Amino acid sequence: MSIMTEMRDMALGLAARFAIPKVVGIVFPPFFPGGQPKDCEFMAMALEGGAGGISYVLIPDNLAAHYRALMPSWSSWRKILRSSSVARSFP
Repeated sequence: MSIMTEMRDMALGLAARFAIPKVVGIVFPPFFPGGQPKDCEFMAMALEGGAGGISYVLIPDNLAAHYRALMPSWSSWRKILRSSSVARSFP
């Protein structure tokens, strides 16, 4: 069994037993070729209901374009955040 199959099966099993909240916001740090500064090594995520978390980001230079493509424009984020019950205080 591959790691992808194991991860998929685990996610499906959890989804069958628990209500998984929707992601209402996500923030990626900017990409720095040659390595991330210490204060830009984590991404943050907000979930429906108010939960949140962080995750370490390790991106090799050859995947920079793919990483940058994940980041929506600031105007898109403002729309998401304004509609979110999690982050009503954003401008």
